[in-house]
Parts: sequence; C-alpha cells; structure tokens
Amino acid sequence: MRNTQTREGFEFWDKLNSLPRYAFLLSPSGKSVQKFEDQAMGNWIDVHEARMVIDQAQEVISELRDEIATSPEPDTVLCKFYDVTDWPGLVRELVGHVAQLQESAKRNVKPWEDTFPPTLMPAYVERVNTANAVALPQGEPVACAHDWLDDGEYLIVCTKCGAQENHDPCWRDMATAPTDGTMLRLLVEFEDHSTEDAEQAPTIGANNFDNDGEDVWRFAGWCWSHDHFTEGKGNPLGWLPMLEGPALIPAEQPAPVAVVLPDQKAVSALVTKAARQADLIDGANYYTAAELAAEALIGEVTRLNAKSR
Repeated sequence: MRNTQTREGFEFWDKLNSLPRYAFLLSPSGKSVQKFEDQAMGNWIDVHEARMVIDQAQEVISELRDEIATSPEPDTVLCKFYDVTDWPGLVRELVGHVAQLQESAKRNVKPWEDTFPPTLMPAYVERVNTANAVALPQGEPVACAHDWLDDGEYLIVCTKCGAQENHDPCWRDMATAPTDGTMLRLLVEFEDHSTEDAEQAPTIGANNFDNDGEDVWRFAGWCWSHDHFTEGKGNPLGWLPMLEGPALIPAEQPAPVAVVLPDQKAVSALVTKAARQADLIDGANYYTAAELAAEALIGEVTRLNAKSR
C-alpha cells in the first residue's frame, strides 16, 4: 500500500486518473474503479494492483486505437448529407434519423424516399426488391386439379383457377327436345339474322307445340344492319338445357403474402447501445455503430413506406 499524499503514491494516483474510466472496466482483472477511488479517499492505494490494472488498461487502449486507425473513413456523401465530418457525428445523425422516422410514424407522416441519404439509396432499393421478391409465390407452380364447368357454348371453365378450354358442347338430338314452351339453348343453321358471323351459331328459343298445337321453333337472331335482337330464321340442329346461373367464374388470385421485416425497435436499441459504447471507448467501434444505424435506417424507411402505401 502507498500513501497517495507521498510523491510515489501521488504518481500512481495521477496515472490512474489519466486513464479513461472505461479502462478499468475493460481490463481483464475486473478490478472495480470504485475500489481504487474508495482507497484514494482514504489516502491509501494498493500499488501492485493499481500497476496491474494500468498495464492491462493501456493494452486495451492500444488495441482500440489500432482498430480505429485501421477502420475506413466515414462515407463523404453521408457526411455531406448530414453535415458532419467524423464517425461520432455520423453515428449520432444516423441514430437521430431513425428516431425521427419512428416519431413520424407515430404522427402518420409519410417518410418520403427523397429524404434518404443518396449513399444508402442503393441498399434501400435492394431491400425493397428483396421484400417484393419474398412477397411473390416461391417454387414451382402447383398444378391445378381442375374442376370444369360448362359455360354453355364452346368452352369449359375451371372453377378453381379460371382456366378455359375449348370443348364439344355435345348438342342433343332435336327429336328429344321438349316442346312445351321451355326455353332452350339451340344450335341453329341460320338462313337469316344469325347471331354470329357464321351459318351455324348458338342462340336461345322454344317450341310451344304441346300448348298451342303449332310445331314451330322460334329463336332469337341478330339484325346486323341495326344492331338489335330479332327473330331468327333457320333450322335448329341441336339443343341443350338453359344454364342455372351465369358461368362467369373469375380466375382465382393468389393470396397476398405479408412482408415481415425485422423488429426495428430491437434494431434501434442495438444501434443506440452501439453508439453509447462508441462514446465510452473514445471512438472505437464507431464504424460498426454506423453500419448498424444505417441498416436500421434502411429497414425503418422500407417498413414505413410499405405501410403508408
């Protein structure tokens, strides 16, 4: 033990005071800063332990300074955007930007992309493209087990996916057609007023022979000169019953896939912690802190813009 009032004791105490407080905490010995301060308040200090802590702390400081020396310089465009010149200022501005965006979200203010640092814009665009790619169905498309429905003419329509295919409607023999006035679908070989630009075309009509004794097929035709329905002229070739309901079946659309982005509160907390650590260690790890803050900023803008669309 040494009396801190003596020259030797004072030199040790002065050397301890010259080290940042964090050096004690970072030293492997784990000796508490408070312990030495308590000893100093009593005017006594353990010189052996103090020397060991000083040596270990200086090693840590040297390593951190080497890390700072080898870290890349802050991006000049980012620094210009935020009007800063060093890593500490850049980290503070990035963290503040994240906080500003989160506050804007609380007030439902849209965070427009034009407020985004140009250097980070490519990373933001990549994040958006990745999110959009995730939202698309992945893997090979699964073949549809078609459930076909007759559309009443020359198509069958899948009730599951909306696919359509041509088919033979299998018109029935006119000898089997009801003649009690029931409305039917008819395939007619038109002599006049065809419903399509062809001699044979589908239409609707009926025969009321069972009720009025007149064996006549009356069916709809189309007047192409004046564009309106009229009575068709021709010979029915086949028939089918009327459809029970409309056969307009919309194609099934894939359900939208929700884009889940990382929890930005957790990221922001990590950024803030990194920034505080950077302050504690006098500039070391600012590069890491800035990377975290930039990632949080990209994620926050992506999430808020997607939410506001």
